Amino acid sequence: MGERETLAYSSSTFLGAINGLARLQDEIAEELKDFGVIRGERGSEARHTTQQEWAANVARKDRELKHQAQEQLAKEIEFVDREDRLADREAHARETQEAAEKKRLQRSNGRPRLTRHRQMQRLRGAPLSRQKPKLK
Repeated sequence: MGERETLAYSSSTFLGAINGLARLQDEIAEELKDFGVIRGERGSEARHTTQQEWAANVARKDRELKHQAQEQLAKEIEFVDREDRLADREAHARETQEAAEKKRLQRSNGRPRLTRHRQMQRLRGAPLSRQKPKLK
């Protein structure tokens, strides 16, 4: 047996070096564009975030969302409380009005209230007429 050949696995061998890798990325992006995949910028110095950076960003966004949810909940609770207070005021006003009406009916013994003209006629002892006085 002669000399052994050394086999090396590298991207240069399979992809055609840097240009071959760029061409492959172009082709993949073209095939997957219908799925929303877009090619990264050529020659970009951008690097992927580490898992720690990603986890920190997720935790920060989670805290922000929780804070926003708490603020929204506080606003909704305040709104419901305001609605309850308004409903209580309306109910109290209605009850007060009903009590006043009931008291007025009790004073008139269930009879309808006399107009001011008829009240004056009654005070003078004059018979109650069905016609209103004519204005001069």
